[in-house]
Amino acid sequence: MPPKAVPGAGAPPNMVPASHYNATQRPPQKKNLFFRTYDAWVAVNRPNWKTAERNRTRDFIWWDNFLFRQPFETAWTANNGVVPPWDSNVVPVNPRALAEKNNAHARFNSRRQTRTNPTGAVPVNPPPNVGPVQNAPPSPLPPLPLPPRHNPAQPAVPIAPPIAGPAPARPAAVVAPSIVNRPDPAPARPAAVVAPPIVNRPDSAPARPTEAKSPYKDQYPFYYPFMPPPPWDEDPDSTELRPPPHLSKRKWEEEQRGDRYILQNIERVTRRWLRTALGKLDEEESTWQGSRFLGSGTYGSTGLWVKTDAQKNIIQSMVAKEATPSLASWIQPSEWRQQRPREITMHVILDNARDEDTNPFPNIIQHYGYRLMMRHRRFRLYLEYCSRGNLAHALRDRTTVGWKNGQRHEDYKDAPPECFIWYVLAELVEACIILEQGNANHLRENWQPLVHADFHNANVFLKPRESSSNGIPKSWPHIILADYGRMFYEINTDPSAPFEERDNPHEYVFNSDFDGYNNYPSELGFSTHKTRITGKTDVFSIGAIAWQMMAGKFDRDVPILAGGRAPAKEAIPKEVIEKDPNLRGYSRQLRKLIAHCLQFTPADRPGILAMREAIRRVQNDPNHPGSQRVEIRMAYDRNMGGDPLANPPGH
Repeated sequence: MPPKAVPGAGAPPNMVPASHYNATQRPPQKKNLFFRTYDAWVAVNRPNWKTAERNRTRDFIWWDNFLFRQPFETAWTANNGVVPPWDSNVVPVNPRALAEKNNAHARFNSRRQTRTNPTGAVPVNPPPNVGPVQNAPPSPLPPLPLPPRHNPAQPAVPIAPPIAGPAPARPAAVVAPSIVNRPDPAPARPAAVVAPPIVNRPDSAPARPTEAKSPYKDQYPFYYPFMPPPPWDEDPDSTELRPPPHLSKRKWEEEQRGDRYILQNIERVTRRWLRTALGKLDEEESTWQGSRFLGSGTYGSTGLWVKTDAQKNIIQSMVAKEATPSLASWIQPSEWRQQRPREITMHVILDNARDEDTNPFPNIIQHYGYRLMMRHRRFRLYLEYCSRGNLAHALRDRTTVGWKNGQRHEDYKDAPPECFIWYVLAELVEACIILEQGNANHLRENWQPLVHADFHNANVFLKPRESSSNGIPKSWPHIILADYGRMFYEINTDPSAPFEERDNPHEYVFNSDFDGYNNYPSELGFSTHKTRITGKTDVFSIGAIAWQMMAGKFDRDVPILAGGRAPAKEAIPKEVIEKDPNLRGYSRQLRKLIAHCLQFTPADRPGILAMREAIRRVQNDPNHPGSQRVEIRMAYDRNMGGDPLANPPGH
């Protein structure tokens, strides 16, 4: 026999007493007003229930009955700090099953639940008896009958009173006073139309004109139409999830804890996160374990999970990227595509176009699946592991202390060879051609061009090459484009549509203008400009990456004029870039191409297919230092010890 709840003072034994919260702050979510008292009651009265059973039953109760939710809706609107009491008889002796919870949620989302049909049953005949519900408001009165419309062109026909039964006493008619000394009496009006008597309506309101429109009513349309419809996959239990490291780091930074505090605690948070399950629904969890934390960004953390056999040998590896968008991003329609978070859909689109035999996409990161956790507002992506890290780390490893002085070009003596930079350019261009047309050689039918819109060297990954092939040394890594969190395709593609009706550019720019983010083109900055974001936005970023490799700079640096002016702010003459002392030792063709890519106006930049042609002309020239001749590449491979991105001697 379960223990009894402790009733509040003056409350019936089966009533969970009211509680309070701080009404000076923003009130909790409507359902949380119920959840907080429910969790406390169930912990005492259903101690043997598991967490998942408690949560399923709680969700069923909330979604099952419209009238049950009404007191909490009212309390949430009033925000007076009072959480209404509720009847504990709604909690069953045995927990609700998953199918029951999903059924209740489907009825909740059907919009059929009303005061007269509180459970949303179909058909509604008669309305189900849900029993007494605490604080349920009274049912509204039926609408008043409207008088018949009168056509002035026809004589009015008085309506006779009802015959059956004695008519109720009517108040005496008010007689208008005589009109005396009125030389211009008003013309006689047609006889008034007598409305039928209204019986047993002492508080009747005047009839409304039929032309009146209903006033606007705020609604909460959850789930949103751009989200996947329920039932959703079962989410991991809250106790099985851990905050990804980027959440803790961001929280500590907002609290101004300081770098020392963050460094001391981030490792502990990271270890706890790596101990969570992989979460991939089609994999046996017991064979996978978190191995290494790889990095984090604003809204995501990545880690390496490995699969082992019975002898604990690693037989497979996979990167799990866990994204936790902010609430504002989660409910933003432009962050969704095809009823999935936009980043997931970008991977799915590329997966559907990829063909390992005829269209393999060697420069697009492999995607192995995803896990969408709707109730927790997060998701995981499962991606291939690029063991050599990203290009930003590779370039950073080649820096010297001398770069802190003003003679960077004199200190950067071990820059990558020109043939390798042309190779990287060619690989990045091939990746962007796939985004542009869905196929390496032609435009795929019904393809919508994709724009990466977050193209920088930290999103360019390096994967080891198994062997030398096509004249490319084994030490030269595969170049892989990754991180599709800002990638998009346009929704409104009508070129004649007004700017206000178009999603591009204002849905895809950054939240603010960026000072210092000079590897991004100007059109990605938050402003009132009307420049569309297209594939030429990615062309600028390709040029910035190549310039960073050539000049020995990295991250956010691109050519800057005297006074701090940068391409993100205004145009820079091509001659300034071509004559940059940081680029000494590279051919004029390479410097000219980079200057062309870094132009302020997108129309002045080359198209992605034109870049491919320019690169191929150089690589096919046997006398050019960027030639793809095997002898040139292999000679460099022998003379420099192989890896063009390895730390130079003495570093």
